[in-house]
Amino acid sequence: MEYKNNSIVADAMFDISKTDLFYINLIFSGIILPALCFTGIVGNSLTILILVYNGLRETTTIILTALAVSDLFFSLTQLHFPLENLARLIDDAVFYYIFSHFTAYVLGWNQYAICTSVQMATVIAVERMIAVVFPFAASKLLTTFRIKCIVVSFYIISAGF
Repeated sequence: MEYKNNSIVADAMFDISKTDLFYINLIFSGIILPALCFTGIVGNSLTILILVYNGLRETTTIILTALAVSDLFFSLTQLHFPLENLARLIDDAVFYYIFSHFTAYVLGWNQYAICTSVQMATVIAVERMIAVVFPFAASKLLTTFRIKCIVVSFYIISAGF
């Protein structure tokens, strides 16, 4: 470490070669991210199947199903990044030809999935808060029809972002 102008400069700490960055990127986008996407796809698919099989009779079940759908969609759109890096490794022309158009659409849907997931988590929190703070009025306020309308409206509102 060197001292310059009363501050510590750590040159050796950030001395990473391009080969090292290539392998770090390959490990992350080639192994870790696809494994996380696969886990998200399988887990959210099973969650949707179980919740729909048991019926959408309760408000929490409706919201959790909507959250699982958003998270499933997010996991599917995240698979774009490993494919992008694979195409970049094969040939730059293939990368620019395919992913210049593809990226614009996938990233928009990815942001849509993130937005709806956050909103569904907020809806769960508000729904649970109403159930705890107003336990007697909750059954009248939180009907399945109203919750379905709220979920659909948040999906529509997220499309505007």
